[in-house]
Amino acid sequence: MNDEIYEVTQKDVQELKADVPAAKELALLLFEYIESQPLKTYTKRLSGYFKIEKIEPGKLWLYEYYTLGQTICPVIVSEKISSKARVGWTVYLAIGINGNIWNPLTGGPVHPRFSGEF
Repeated sequence: MNDEIYEVTQKDVQELKADVPAAKELALLLFEYIESQPLKTYTKRLSGYFKIEKIEPGKLWLYEYYTLGQTICPVIVSEKISSKARVGWTVYLAIGINGNIWNPLTGGPVHPRFSGEF
């Protein structure tokens, strides 16, 4: 690895080092929240990677960029989850809509914002 690549990699690792534990905590909170919710019938389901675009207490605005290319909002979560979430992070979820309300159905990994390239 040459010096330039090493410096860029070192910067990227430092950037991610602080956020990785917080992203893991958010993934665990989502899992616990989903498990605690009653089963419902949903008129539509989506699953995939969503970028967190906006956060309000108990609500997340998620951008689905692979198939729809649109923002899904609001997705109802606990206030603890919304307080730990960060704009720009990516989360894998399955979500369902009932009326005008989106709810998380299953969760997966959360990836912190990353300004570099892989």
